Amino acid sequence: MALFQQLTVVLPILDNLLKANPINKQEHDIIKQKTLIPLQARELIDTVLVKGNGAANFFKNCLKEIDSTLYKDLFLEKNMKYIPTEDVSDCLS
Repeated sequence: MALFQQLTVVLPILDNLLKANPINKQEHDIIKQKTLIPLQARELIDTVLVKGNGAANFFKNCLKEIDSTLYKDLFLEKNMKYIPTEDVSDCLS
């Protein structure tokens, strides 16, 4: 399944991108005007991709904060055990 089909929380990410300036007000408004979430998600992803690595990294960090389950599905290897950061100290012994 494509990312735009999995991304269900577009507006909080969109607002964070506007506040931090990877996207401008016009881009924000164009995306927000889309009536369906998958269309908003597709437009958001397309916009972020043309903005470069800085915008992509900011998007990735927003996704991690706002939809951690999707973030884990996308960026953590499926066959690796996920260890939350608060549990890492146990691995150091």
